[in-house]
Amino acid sequence: MEEMFEEWRPKIGLVGFLKDKDYPAFLEALSPVMDGWVVTEPDSPRARGGEEVLEFLTQRYGKKAQVRSAGDALCAAKKDAGPGGMVLVTGSMYLVGEMLRQAGKREVEEAESA
Repeated sequence: MEEMFEEWRPKIGLVGFLKDKDYPAFLEALSPVMDGWVVTEPDSPRARGGEEVLEFLTQRYGKKAQVRSAGDALCAAKKDAGPGGMVLVTGSMYLVGEMLRQAGKREVEEAESA
């Protein structure tokens, strides 16, 4: 996977999980590739608390991580990645869908204000 993303630095993972998912195994696979994390909670009654995921990432990997509301998570991840980096949104399809909606909404707002 490292080769797929080697041109971007830093690589920021934007993650959120549902309660029934094995998030430690998921993060175990991605952590060697990621430089930092933004953790949020998918918009679902089955969402796992972001603080639990943050604690796991901090204790296990010691990498930079932060918990943000879903509304702020994409902006925070993009800021952390900077112009040469990338943001990988993953963990829950609910989260991916929500971030795609947010990105589309921001593009429309930017176009209308131009």
